[in-house]
Amino acid sequence: MKTYSAYGLRVESAFDLPELPRIDEPNAPTDVVFQRGEVDPVPESVSGKGGRRIQAQPDVCRLSYESYGSFLVESGEEVTFDPKSPDVTAKKVIRRLLENEMLGVLMHQRGRLVLHASAVLIDESVVLFLGPRGVGKSTTAAAFHQQGYPIMEDDIVSVRLEDGVPMVDAGVPELRLNPDVVDALEFEETKTYADDGGTEKCYHYIDDMPDSVPLETCYVLNI
Repeated sequence: MKTYSAYGLRVESAFDLPELPRIDEPNAPTDVVFQRGEVDPVPESVSGKGGRRIQAQPDVCRLSYESYGSFLVESGEEVTFDPKSPDVTAKKVIRRLLENEMLGVLMHQRGRLVLHASAVLIDESVVLFLGPRGVGKSTTAAAFHQQGYPIMEDDIVSVRLEDGVPMVDAGVPELRLNPDVVDALEFEETKTYADDGGTEKCYHYIDDMPDSVPLETCYVLNI
């Protein structure tokens, strides 16, 4: 098991997650475990979308993907993945599902407010950009990043209360951008993956992210 940090949580994982910061504290308590195990697939009688079917209760959520396998998220503490084939666990698309979608479900189970948004640190407070898919949340965050503003998260934002103050914890340290945005904003260091589920997104990794910062303002973007 390897240990990582994400959203203020200590994650022990049976899967390599090179996108996340590593933690070298062997005696520290674990918040979340990613493990391999048997998971009953969501029945095909359950309607789905895009090859994904979901069954959810307050503390248990199962997600089945036709091409990859099934996930079980329990009690805000465990994610179990039952892959369809051994080689699928190394794919970028699986790491993205674990780091974003499964952690998003898990944080919801832990009572956090989970938003599909981008988060930028401006003047020691977090500003969120929200809106429907394709509206430009990542592009807006990337433009701020190119002007020297730190990024807190670019997909799944977790908000929790600390002494009554809404706080945002740093998530996955990467920007996920369309190729035309990379060219327009002149990003020099990006990477693409052939095993990213058919997407053509470019990834820009962020070296330094703040740990936890108060939330100041939310902007809803419209096309």
